[in-house]
Parts: sequence; C-alpha cells; structure tokens
Amino acid sequence: MPPKHFSSSSKEILEQDSVELLEIELRRLTNAVEKLEESNRYLEKAIEEEEEEEADLDIYRRAIKENAKAIPEHQSKIFEISQRIRELKPSSQRGEDRKDDDGSAWL
Repeated sequence: MPPKHFSSSSKEILEQDSVELLEIELRRLTNAVEKLEESNRYLEKAIEEEEEEEADLDIYRRAIKENAKAIPEHQSKIFEISQRIRELKPSSQRGEDRKDDDGSAWL
C-alpha cells in the first residue's frame, strides 16, 4: 500500500501538514486546469473549422463538456489547498509584509 502522502483523496491531501506536498498538489492541479482549458480551446477551434467528421465533432463536444465539468472541481480543490497552505505557513513565509500604523512596510 502506498504511503498516505501519495494518496489522491482530497480529504487526505488537506490533512497533510507538509506544505511542500500541498504545494506539489497545488501545482499539479493548476497545471491540469491550464491543460483542460487549452484542450477546450483547441477542440472549439476544430469544431468551428468543421474540417472533421461529424462523429469526431460529437466526441469533441463531449470532451469539452467533460473538461468544463472538471475545471471547477479542480479549481475548488486549488482553493482548499491554498487555504490549507495559508494555515500552515507563517505569514513571513507567505511574503506578507507587516505594516506600521503610518503605512510603511518592514520585513
């Protein structure tokens, strides 16, 4: 059985205390969303050009719908993982500067 930190379950991922593992999953999901969006643009262009067989165009339309359903699911996971990372990282590691009352920032 693989170690717990390699599980793809959203709940198990969010229970991780390893910022590094959470950031890896965050990058993976972000990349997946980018690829799904890129795929949809390509498929939409192919449908508009109508140079494919009708059966292929139907497959492209189905793929676009499936991608469109997966994108918000991934984005929701991205949000949850981002929140978990914020919980685990001290503000100084997140690049947040403290500001004095006069508005000036200090490190």
